[in-house]
Amino acid sequence: MKIPSPEWDKPPMYNTKPKMNKKQIADKLNEFFDVNAKDGTYVYNLMRVKSAFGLGTMTVDDFEEIDSVFINELADFILDNVH
Repeated sequence: MKIPSPEWDKPPMYNTKPKMNKKQIADKLNEFFDVNAKDGTYVYNLMRVKSAFGLGTMTVDDFEEIDSVFINELADFILDNVH
């Protein structure tokens, strides 16, 4: 008779392969960041350190709009780093 392994002997859930593919992850990220929002709102990525605000040197050029290219790069990162 085989004795079942104890619960603490099982690998944690984060060690399983993702059940979503890149497109599914990108779709969820687009939904989260509301990319292509119908109300005209945008999400931006700050390309400088936050301390630049205090120096008064921050400009609009220091921000990049989050778009489908960014979302796809983020989806790749997630897939590459999920164990």
